[in-house]
Amino acid sequence: MRRYASHWLYVPGQGYLKNQVVEVEGGCLLRFFPLEGELANTEWLPGLLRVEEGGQVFHYHPFDFMAGQPVAGTRRRRLP
Repeated sequence: MRRYASHWLYVPGQGYLKNQVVEVEGGCLLRFFPLEGELANTEWLPGLLRVEEGGQVFHYHPFDFMAGQPVAGTRRRRLP
């Protein structure tokens, strides 16, 4: 299990959630919760984490939060 924190998390049906932590195993979401302080063994990823089909989690950086979409040069990476 790996843990990541980010400025924003997008979860289908819930929308954008600010300052969240995700726990991922095998590229799939186990759970998420609000970031309330520094957590050991948590990697900070700027930008957006997005839960997609099948519970896969992707990191988008950079990301335009005002427009709610990626910008030129945005990289999309599946979390391990």
